[in-house]
Amino acid sequence: MGLRRKGREIALQTLYGISFEDNYLLESPKEVSLKHKAILDNIASVNKVKINGSIYKFAWEMISEINKQKVAIDDTIKSHLDNWHFDKIALLDLNLLRVAVYEILFLQTPPPIAINEAVEIAKKFC
Repeated sequence: MGLRRKGREIALQTLYGISFEDNYLLESPKEVSLKHKAILDNIASVNKVKINGSIYKFAWEMISEINKQKVAIDDTIKSHLDNWHFDKIALLDLNLLRVAVYEILFLQTPPPIAINEAVEIAKKFC
């Protein structure tokens, strides 16, 4: 498995874990970031990913940027929904879509690559 795919998987798992944090809006951005980092640290440990390694850094960068750009990413997802409501998308699926859309919009990953990666990760987790 490639380093970037492993980073995407770790990012997805972390974003999914973050999805269950419902009181983070009341905290400072620094506190939120520390909580997210703690979730990532736990997931990285379980997956035997070194905290100072490139996989971890790639995952953390994705998580941070996806959280910063969440409104734009979610608006893009919403604009492509036909006969479906955004709120009905399963949390794991939604976070996988966020990873793929983030890569296409902000990392300029070619869409076929981002889509293929999302499909392969979905086979494993969804």
